Amino acid sequence: IGSDHLALFGSEESIVEANSELLRSLPENGHAFLYGDNETTRNLQSRCHCSAVTIGTHEECSLRSDFVEETENGLRIGFKGEVYDIHLHGIHNVGNVILAIAVAQHFGISNDRIREELLSFESLTHTFHVHHEHNVLLVDDTYNSSRLSIRAALHWASKRSERPRVLLLSDLLETGKKEDEFLEELGKAASSSVERVVMTSGKNVNAFERGFGKKVEILNDGTEPVSPKSLLLCLGRMPQSAIKKLLPLS
Repeated sequence: IGSDHLALFGSEESIVEANSELLRSLPENGHAFLYGDNETTRNLQSRCHCSAVTIGTHEECSLRSDFVEETENGLRIGFKGEVYDIHLHGIHNVGNVILAIAVAQHFGISNDRIREELLSFESLTHTFHVHHEHNVLLVDDTYNSSRLSIRAALHWASKRSERPRVLLLSDLLETGKKEDEFLEELGKAASSSVERVVMTSGKNVNAFERGFGKKVEILNDGTEPVSPKSLLLCLGRMPQSAIKKLLPLS
């Protein structure tokens, strides 16, 4: 639970209350699985009238991963003595994976079948899709964006060896009056994760620049493409034509 749809709900407290309705609607013989790496979600355990577990990597979780490794092919995760592989990048996705494993185990699905299903998993189009294009490592996370997803992507980029690391960013959506504050916060996070930032519009560029501490470019037909062997991190809703403007010709 984060600041998604803040403009609609008005406050983060209202977002929490709306999500807690799902938990309160469960019968006493139901079961709730909560993402334990998010403090707000973890604290919703007290709102449940049924049994509930928190799952993740945080030390306060009821069930925790044994280990997590990120490889060139995706994630390798140890959970309850078993090892699982999935073609999904980003440590921030570990919670999603082990939540799915825990729910499957709860319904009696065998670990072999769970491993098989995870290996065949394909993420939604434009959802943290990591691939090489024009000799550039490209991350396409343009299906949607949020403050939390952008922070997670920047953290992932900070661990990569490709240089330069370039961020292509669209506007934050549905964050209401908090947009400038969030963009400044994300700019500060980007300052240690990428060397260059290009935004698809100049609407809130000043807020991001305050946090980033350097000049931010506005995408146009004359924007210089990234160099081969670089990392291009594309975050937020944007047309594929925007990405193509930054890819080298060969």
